[in-house]
Amino acid sequence: MENGVSNHPSTAQRHELFAQNLVGHFTWTLERPKSRQHLFLQRNISRILAHHEERLRAPSSRVSRPSSAVNLHSTSGAAGSSNPKGTGRDQVVNSAATDDALSSAQLVTASDQASTTGAGMATVQQAPQSRDKKRESSIRRSTRFKEIVDRVYQQAGAELILDLSNIRKKLNFKTNSLDDGERPAKRQRRDAVRCLCHLTIWDNRDGFAAVPLTSKSSYCWVTGAENGAHGHFVDIELDKPFIVRAAEIRVPVTTKNVSALEVIDKYFLEFKIIPCKAGSRWPPMPILGKSDGDHFGHDIKQDGSEELQGAIVARYTHLPTPPDINVPLSVFFLHEGRTYRTKYGLQVISAWQKADAGRVEQESRGLNLDSFLRDQPNGIHPHEKARNQQLEPLVAFLQEKSLPEPVPQTQPEVCYSFSGRFAQRADVAQEFRNATVRGYQCPVCTATRCRKLEELQFHLTTMHTKYTFAVKPRIDPTTNEVCQVHIKVDQSKRSTARKGADNGEMSWVAPTSAFDLRGFMSGDHSWVGGPAPIKLQPSSRPTIGYPLAEDVPDFRLPNRKKIKPIPLETRGADDEPEYMYTSVSNRPVSPDEDARSESDDEIDNEWQIAMQMERLDLIAERGNWSPYERELAKRWDRHRMEEQLEHPAYISNSLVRFARKHRQWLRNSGGDELLPCFFDFLERLKERDVIDNNVVMDVNELIFADDSPQPFLPTTTGGTNPAATPTTTATTTTPPRHGTSMPPPATPVQQVPGQMQEHAPQTPAPKLKCPLCSKVVKFKPKRNAVVFCQEPRCATPSQRYHLECILPSSTSRKGKERAITPISAQDEALTSRLKVWSCQACKARRKGRATSSKAEGSRGGGKSMAKTPSTRNRERSGLGNAQI
Repeated sequence: MENGVSNHPSTAQRHELFAQNLVGHFTWTLERPKSRQHLFLQRNISRILAHHEERLRAPSSRVSRPSSAVNLHSTSGAAGSSNPKGTGRDQVVNSAATDDALSSAQLVTASDQASTTGAGMATVQQAPQSRDKKRESSIRRSTRFKEIVDRVYQQAGAELILDLSNIRKKLNFKTNSLDDGERPAKRQRRDAVRCLCHLTIWDNRDGFAAVPLTSKSSYCWVTGAENGAHGHFVDIELDKPFIVRAAEIRVPVTTKNVSALEVIDKYFLEFKIIPCKAGSRWPPMPILGKSDGDHFGHDIKQDGSEELQGAIVARYTHLPTPPDINVPLSVFFLHEGRTYRTKYGLQVISAWQKADAGRVEQESRGLNLDSFLRDQPNGIHPHEKARNQQLEPLVAFLQEKSLPEPVPQTQPEVCYSFSGRFAQRADVAQEFRNATVRGYQCPVCTATRCRKLEELQFHLTTMHTKYTFAVKPRIDPTTNEVCQVHIKVDQSKRSTARKGADNGEMSWVAPTSAFDLRGFMSGDHSWVGGPAPIKLQPSSRPTIGYPLAEDVPDFRLPNRKKIKPIPLETRGADDEPEYMYTSVSNRPVSPDEDARSESDDEIDNEWQIAMQMERLDLIAERGNWSPYERELAKRWDRHRMEEQLEHPAYISNSLVRFARKHRQWLRNSGGDELLPCFFDFLERLKERDVIDNNVVMDVNELIFADDSPQPFLPTTTGGTNPAATPTTTATTTTPPRHGTSMPPPATPVQQVPGQMQEHAPQTPAPKLKCPLCSKVVKFKPKRNAVVFCQEPRCATPSQRYHLECILPSSTSRKGKERAITPISAQDEALTSRLKVWSCQACKARRKGRATSSKAEGSRGGGKSMAKTPSTRNRERSGLGNAQI
């Protein structure tokens, strides 16, 4: 704050701050699908939801398919043991699992030639269970030493096969690898990045030209995944492995003045992976901040219009010995001529093979979706046949169903209110931004169209988990349909609960019952394995809502302790006395220190209230507030601070007490200028969910309703609560607040609580009775209909009448029989009659005028009189409309 002026951002700056943060959230959501594979299609979700909805409507079809109850992720028992061949989907899955098990068994059997047939069969049966353990290399060291001793690369036509497997942390490199079942297939990957991998080999001897001996390239897919405590796991899948012939790396060697081409032991091999598309998630693993100059990338420049995103580099200098599968190659990140170090290593699968040996098969990447396609001659798949082959039994039931119902064109408007917390500033925390969409649409996923409100809620809660959505539909009472939906969007809070260790297993089985979308959105997550809703015992007392105005107590007065003042004492010798005060804690306090009082009877926060009033004056001058808006804000803030800022859950009670205290000012001051400010204030409280419609009706009734059938007299003080109605001697005129240009109110304003109001005589408030039946009229719009006189010049405009008492059909009945048969207020004829109904006094006065001067009565009591109602009648009619 400089010169008494705080540095608050302007309106344009607040909008800019909000836009920056909100656009950042939405841009991430919009740009993420561009670099990721689609996990599903929205139409498939709509079809599945429609299928379950149809099952809920048809009780006869609530039994699930028999094959859907099989847990394919369970390792206990062999699926399909009774039927070895299997049928349909089970046949494909079992065959794939059997092939995978046999391939694992062949690796184990090949490493031990002395195993018997029985042991081999046991190995085949235990192969799937062995996947839970972290695998290591299946090649023995003796075999690798034999290859080195034999020097396969010296033979004619020898080839070196190099295949890149993955990138993971070098710490515990042998045991932190993911299993084949945990690696996603290529078509199921989310963050797969298409890259180009380069292999380059140089002669690393001193004095030789830095010209590569061979250079090869191959496209690959790079996929990042989480590996728990081991950091990131980057899976690399080459389209085809690198094949380096021994003849390509032979260099001239001079021995005894004889030059020959031979394979030496000083090579420099380098792998470099570069993304093909700009804007990808790159690099896929974290890098360190330290960097140094790169001697091999000094001439790299930007290629065309694409930005240089950097390259993943790994180097090896021990050829012709191939890289060991259990020894990682250090990974660096090369960007703009600088090399950044990492804690990760590259796993390379390599081997020398003879010319007459077969090709080394590429490593399995988990589930291969191509195995589900049937064999066709010459690899030709006609269009119709290929389309029919893709219809697996898992989704065959979708083909039997027709397409989902089209989205209706007549859908209500959906208003999204975005919280001000997106701006991450304290001064705009309570501001909201609104966006209106026609129909059940998502503001981010613009292509998503839902048929029902439950489907929109399902999409928002499952696809946008970063936010919370509070949905409040508004129902039209005439058509009983949703006319508008209001959704508040806010950031979700991070869970403080600790998550257990993820073992990577899924043991969920779809239940036989159909999925209830409405129950799922209501909190019942038992169908997906979550907790079921807790069923509470029904209680006779209501546990929700706000108390009635007549049940709201006065603000409690603190029961403070009275402690006597601390006297001044004399200590020391008589010739040198020392004067001091002794505190309650027996600590000597010198009179030179600041005055302190340890009795809480002098505690007062009036200075804080005065500072708040000055702050409101400054805000009002900047915001160009009206005098009544300023006065309302000052009175409300003073009222809240005098009540010591109770919990927001009790704001409804505080509002009722505020209406009691300032009833005369709200009712008779300001006219048409104060009431709009007060109603806007109530609307803001309602938007923050601290009050509801019932509280608004109670406050309006408390302010504008009369206490008795007689006309209102300015000399009496009205109030529904006797504690809020002090005697005439206790009421004083409140002087204008400091800095307020508004004139003082015409009627007395009650003082703050704490002026010994409990000593005033408490008299029960008069009950409002219907003059026709002499019974108390309780204002309950949902139970009993209440009618007021519609005459503009009525002397008792706030007098209540029972609807059953004023109708001619019930005037002939007596007493209790009159209220037995309630008449519906929805009848149009009855509604038109109630709009022009008047009490007996108004009818007699109108009849007398017509008798004395018929012509004058027709002009004065006709249309012109109805066009200009008084201010009080407008308030009362507006109250009635809001209440009903």
